[in-house]
Amino acid sequence: MKIKLSKIFYLIIIFILLLDFKFFYIIPRSFLDSINNNHQKIVIVLVILISLVLFCKYIMRSQNLIFKNYILIFILLYILEFLFSIIRYKQGLINVLIADNYYLILLAYFIFVYYFTIEGKIFSFKKWIINISLILELLFIMQSIIINYNIKLLNIDYAQMRFNELRIYEASGIYIVMGILFSLESIINGDKKIKNIICCLLGLINVIFVAKTRMIMLILFISMLFMIFYKFKKNAVKIIIILTILIISSTFLLKTEIAQIYLESVQNIDSQFGIRNETIEMYMGQIKKHPLIGMGFIRDMENSPATILLRGPRGVFTRTDVGIVGFTNCFGLLGLIWYGILIFKLGKQIIICCKTKMINHNLSLLGIYIFIVLGSGTIIVMDASRILLFVIFISMIEGINSEEIFLREIKN
Repeated sequence: MKIKLSKIFYLIIIFILLLDFKFFYIIPRSFLDSINNNHQKIVIVLVILISLVLFCKYIMRSQNLIFKNYILIFILLYILEFLFSIIRYKQGLINVLIADNYYLILLAYFIFVYYFTIEGKIFSFKKWIINISLILELLFIMQSIIINYNIKLLNIDYAQMRFNELRIYEASGIYIVMGILFSLESIINGDKKIKNIICCLLGLINVIFVAKTRMIMLILFISMLFMIFYKFKKNAVKIIIILTILIISSTFLLKTEIAQIYLESVQNIDSQFGIRNETIEMYMGQIKKHPLIGMGFIRDMENSPATILLRGPRGVFTRTDVGIVGFTNCFGLLGLIWYGILIFKLGKQIIICCKTKMINHNLSLLGIYIFIVLGSGTIIVMDASRILLFVIFISMIEGINSEEIFLREIKN
């Protein structure tokens, strides 16, 4: 049964990933897009819930899990918010479910944990992601080129523009980020296969030139630097060489056309900052009125009075733009405390991995942790487009912990 179960879990995880990046964005638009997109994850949630029901006795038997109680506590908080939202806003059960169903993706933790701890598949999973990332990188770059000939190959939003060009937001998504960090980990650990180098370089090209996402680009660079400096922390010569290369390359890059465009865009984002500040001001005011459990789940619907509480009087505010403030607005101080404790606990586990040297072969987890922490202000991993990254990260920490326990028992 174990061999068959391993294959079943392999297929479930692959299917979840395929749904999340919409089968490489090559399937034409359909009904599926309306219930499985950057804001709706109903199909993925259904796959997770059905899998948990079918394989509950195998999934839940895992003992000594570090984060199991944190996930269960959040699900209890989710149920509380769910019931509160139905009663308070009178939007109906279906509308409330549509509003924030993606939070239930955290339950995928039990599926990924089984695969990473019982089956020990962390290394092979990283290779999957690098392969997936490579395919996506090539598709996004190709689409950014052929759009100049008015050819639309991918199922993406072609209305998004930046610098008067198409902006493919998905080109800075979690699969590109993970692909960059996993391939960088392989490179600095000595595995300089051409695939890893290409994945890392094409990933950066996607983030800078295709997605044109300033914040993700900055946070990703910092995360990569943490990985590199940690790896060579005892080698002063390599650190000096790396810093010298970075300074020289940065000097040249700042003089390039794309760098100048980015610098000009940073100088001309007063309107964006203004909207963001207004959003924070409104959400903070709501938090003060409803501090404990926040505003709950509100579906964005026309002619709904509750929608004004979510989108503001002009309909331009969104929780996903203001990171931890938006999350706290939804879940209140209970949610903020939960998130803060979980981030702290994850940090402690990263430190333990560093002390036991388990991090040496999993440097990407250090990079992902830095990415998560720095992104909490704006691109928090609890939003619909990044929550699966959080699940994968936590599950990998569990997998490394179980591996460390196993090695310790062998030595004893």
